[in-house]
Amino acid sequence: MPGTTLTPSEARESGAMRTPRLPARPVLVAPPVLHLHEAGARRPPLISEPVSVLLPLRHAPSVALAAVRAAVAQRNVTRLDVVVLDVGCTEETYRVLAREFGDDPRIRLLDTSCLPIGWSRFSHRCQQLAVGARGRVLLFADPAAPLGPYAAAAGAYLMRREALDLVVLDAGGPRRTGRYAFATDTDAYWRIGGHRAAAGDPHPLALLYAMRKARVATGLADARRVIPAHMRARADELPAEPREPYARLRDYSDATLGSIGTTARRLLAAWRAAGGEESSSESGGSSVWGAGRRQR
Repeated sequence: MPGTTLTPSEARESGAMRTPRLPARPVLVAPPVLHLHEAGARRPPLISEPVSVLLPLRHAPSVALAAVRAAVAQRNVTRLDVVVLDVGCTEETYRVLAREFGDDPRIRLLDTSCLPIGWSRFSHRCQQLAVGARGRVLLFADPAAPLGPYAAAAGAYLMRREALDLVVLDAGGPRRTGRYAFATDTDAYWRIGGHRAAAGDPHPLALLYAMRKARVATGLADARRVIPAHMRARADELPAEPREPYARLRDYSDATLGSIGTTARRLLAAWRAAGGEESSSESGGSSVWGAGRRQR
């Protein structure tokens, strides 16, 4: 009726006022450390500190090109650093990336190392990317979900504004097609040891669990505006993820077996060095654009 004022309970029962409900999350996060925000409702301000966008690539040329192009096209970031880790790219993908981005100083391509015992592939890739990064903010992205033009700036700004050390950017949808991205402070990341704190956990949210365990300030953000769904790769374009052979094994790095293996490797390296071989050929380390690529 005109002029009738309903109480909040009556309006709710009649449907005149609907209380917004939080979206369902498959993450168990304690309410005191949970920050639900929407990243991208407004254009973020200019980010002056260096931001590193980190991409592990083992995809087809079309997916890899879309991911790297989106990373390079980030706006409102004055100092952008893009680190690409080759974790199984085909020769065709490598040639396409080198031809298009070989002269771009913002992009560096790293070659992966062997998977250590006790590490999941996901944590090992992220750790290697973080080692090669130069930014004060690390943005771990998924190549299957190319970033929108303001994703890096939005993640860094949201993290600094809310005084957080880690922001999980939840883009929604299935996990396989790049649901999660992470923006984390570099100092806070290395303070807990990086992904070593979650070395054996293959879940994409392993870093979140590790930081919460270390009582680091974390948050969760709705990133559907800054990681557009229409740019995602189809499931049939993504290579099958290898099984995690060491996910359930104990890390013997501090045990007797690990000590024997470490000693044997050091003795072998010393013997080879005495034979005159170059240390660079033994390291199997990273390579940059234009350098010789390790044969697979």
